[in-house]
Amino acid sequence: FPTRRSSDLQRFIGSRFVITRKPLEEGTQIDDSDPSTYKVKSRWCLQGHLDPDLEQKAMDGMLQSPTLSQPSRVLLMQVLASYGWDMQLGDIKGAFMEAGELDAKYRPLFARPPAGGIPNVPHDAVIEVVGNVYGQNDAPASWFRTFDSEAKAAKWTPSKFDPCLYTLRDADGSLAGVMGVHVDDVALGGMGPTFQKSIDHLKSRFPFRKWRLGTGEFCGAFYKQDPRSKEISMSQQQFAEA
Repeated sequence: FPTRRSSDLQRFIGSRFVITRKPLEEGTQIDDSDPSTYKVKSRWCLQGHLDPDLEQKAMDGMLQSPTLSQPSRVLLMQVLASYGWDMQLGDIKGAFMEAGELDAKYRPLFARPPAGGIPNVPHDAVIEVVGNVYGQNDAPASWFRTFDSEAKAAKWTPSKFDPCLYTLRDADGSLAGVMGVHVDDVALGGMGPTFQKSIDHLKSRFPFRKWRLGTGEFCGAFYKQDPRSKEISMSQQQFAEA
């Protein structure tokens, strides 16, 4: 339990559950009247607009995080197809919570339980927030810095034109891999021991929920690679219809 200082009363932030439906199979449509076509996902999120440090975080430049640009995404897919590399897609489970502890100057921070409560937790419980949680305005920036640091440790180099587009090179300077990062989703491909070693490093550091080969969702679109020609097609039908 936190100490009951008067300053602590200003250090509370609200929280809520965000509930969404996910199709059982990527690229398929959900039929709201048929529960067999989807699964329900619930995520606990903080209400970032109530963050007592929101103004300070804005002044510190903590509310800006890069995302993969459309030209970079097209370039990424073209390189994979041109080199004949298998397209690999991964998404990281609970990515923001992998970004480590909150900066000391933004603590302490306490959260109120969401409406409806949390199973087996008293309704008047005080939750101390010690790490990055979905809903915090600075969580995306903290997460990107964490991933970028690990990617560089695995010998990936960010593009000067887009910090979310990375290349990997062998000792002789030849291209060994290319990777695009969009928040907690990655799309990449490559070949050789240098590439495989870098992938092993990332997989050992982050809990990838999925790792798909040749087909899957990325940046709101569904991608499919021809196993023979290595050509890549993209569809946004589901995104447009929804």
